[in-house]
Amino acid sequence: MAQPAIVSPSITDIPYRAISIYPSVLLAHLGITPNQITLLWILIGMVAVVALGSPSYAFRISGAILLQMSYLLDYVDGEVARLQRRTSKRGFFLDLAGHGLIKSALFLAVGYQVAGRLHQPAALLLSFSAAVCLVTGYAIPFYAAYASVRNEPVAAAHEVPSTRIGTVRKLFNVTGLLFESPGLYAALLLGTILDAPQWVILFYGIFSPIWFLRRLCRYRFE
Repeated sequence: MAQPAIVSPSITDIPYRAISIYPSVLLAHLGITPNQITLLWILIGMVAVVALGSPSYAFRISGAILLQMSYLLDYVDGEVARLQRRTSKRGFFLDLAGHGLIKSALFLAVGYQVAGRLHQPAALLLSFSAAVCLVTGYAIPFYAAYASVRNEPVAAAHEVPSTRIGTVRKLFNVTGLLFESPGLYAALLLGTILDAPQWVILFYGIFSPIWFLRRLCRYRFE
C-alpha cells in the first residue's frame, strides 16, 4: 500500500525504499501529516545547502549527509500519505516546489564554496549553468503537458527501434541516472568526502546543458 510499483519507476529508488518504510510506518501511526514531513525535508535540505557552501570540511560532510536524509524523507512523506489515505494535490505541489528550491540553490552554494576556498571564479559560472539547466530540465515534462506536446510521435508507438538506436538510448538512459536526484546527491556526497567538489561542479556545469537540450528535444511532437 505504501510502496506501489508505479511510484518507484527507477532502479535508484530501491535502496531508499528499503529504508523509508520504517520511519513511514512509525510517523503514520503517530499521526504526523504528510505535508509536515514535506516541510521538514525542505528545511533539512536548505540547511544542507548552507552547510555545503561552508569552507569547513566537517560542515560540508554534514551537509552532504543531511542532503541524503532530506531525500529519504521525500520518500517518507508520500508513503505516509498513502498509509493515512491523505494524498493531495497540495502535497504534490509542495513536494515539487521543495525540489526546485533545493536543487536551484545546491550548485550555487557549492560553486560559491569552490570559488572562494579554491580561488576558482570559473566555478561560479559552471554552478550557474548547472543550477539553471537542471531545474529547468526537471520542469520540461510539466511545460510539455501544458503545451500538449509529446516525447514521441503517435506512429512510433507501433514501431520497433533499430538495435543501434536502442543501444544508444539505453546508454543515454544510464548516464541520465546521474541527473536524477539519487545520482546527483550521490555525486555531491562522493565529491564532498573526497574533498573534490570542483570536479562535481565541472561535470555538471558542462554536461547539464547537454542533458537539458536532449530532454528538450524529446518533447517535439504535437
